[in-house]
Amino acid sequence: MKYRLGRLPRQYSPRIPHFSALFSKLKLDTLPESVDWAYSMPKTLGMYLNDELGNCTCAAFYHARQIWNYNSNKSFPSDPEQDALKLYELAAGYVPGDVETDQGATCQSILEYLYNKGAPIGSESTRDKILGFIEVDPRNLEDVQRTIYECGVAYIGINVPDYIIPEGGEPPELWHVENTHAPIIGGHCVVLHGYTGTEYDLISWGRRYQVTEQFLHYYLDECYGIIDRAWFNSSSETPFGLTSAQVEQQMVAIQRN
Repeated sequence: MKYRLGRLPRQYSPRIPHFSALFSKLKLDTLPESVDWAYSMPKTLGMYLNDELGNCTCAAFYHARQIWNYNSNKSFPSDPEQDALKLYELAAGYVPGDVETDQGATCQSILEYLYNKGAPIGSESTRDKILGFIEVDPRNLEDVQRTIYECGVAYIGINVPDYIIPEGGEPPELWHVENTHAPIIGGHCVVLHGYTGTEYDLISWGRRYQVTEQFLHYYLDECYGIIDRAWFNSSSETPFGLTSAQVEQQMVAIQRN
């Protein structure tokens, strides 16, 4: 089995709302010691073509959709792989069959597309258009935990050391720091869906893994909280206690016609 990456280097945009700037305005519950939003979900969740293409930024979003829908209405959507392919085409410029266009994407470019245009769901005319997203300081793991708790997932970008994808082997069940001087083989986008103690739960390549706090300390490069309609509809408020009007106000700078 192949394990592709595809996250391009992190972008820095002042147009994207940041958790630290909003913190004093937010209505936050006490953060629980542990949470796992994928508890009792199937262990096999679908690759969304990330074994064939460098579309991890797209695959991660569809894994997030599985978690949001499972928790909000107990349904378990298994969106067609063609949806992830279409998102990769529309948001990243991939042309099927043209390997030169399989260049991956940045996390922010995919999130901006999801906000402005939406992800194909079943057909190109049916879209999951997220309400918004905020950037979170990847160095502050308490804020990362807060993002998981409030949003169902943290959409993250990591730098991948070579021992995570051993040649001819499979990724380990637990991603930990083996060698701080290991070569970085590329960037990857995954979703964190839980945490307990010093370990976090993630979904990548259609499977559930765990990652240590120390690993995130070394290799976590960027983090975002996504505010999706499915998660919003399961409660009276959006994540972080924001109203839908407040979310819309925060997203004005990245709106596109």
